[in-house]
Amino acid sequence: MKLKKTKFLFFYHRNNKFINFDKLLKGEVQLNQDKQLLCIAILLGDEVPISDRLFEQLKNIPLDKWIDSKTTLLSKDDLEFAIENGLLILNNANSPKSQLFKKRDEILTNENWKNKT
Repeated sequence: MKLKKTKFLFFYHRNNKFINFDKLLKGEVQLNQDKQLLCIAILLGDEVPISDRLFEQLKNIPLDKWIDSKTTLLSKDDLEFAIENGLLILNNANSPKSQLFKKRDEILTNENWKNKT
């Protein structure tokens, strides 16, 4: 299976604060922080939470050439997640969703959307 990374990704961290209810029941007020890495996958049209491990592995996958999926260090679950959420594009996509992501990626690339005025 040949794949590449789409260039239409945006990564950011979200830090949510919440009350520690165990401490609150003991009469203490403590705010905990939940740190989460998110990816806005333009081809999907939504944000998805991703692991630090997946983020690091995605950095090593090219944007401009097709590679064999076996050459990546992605686990089976991470690979499926990345394909299902439009982070990776399949060259010979079988599923309608993967075909749609490939078509969207081609349209955005060919339209050169970032240089339009």
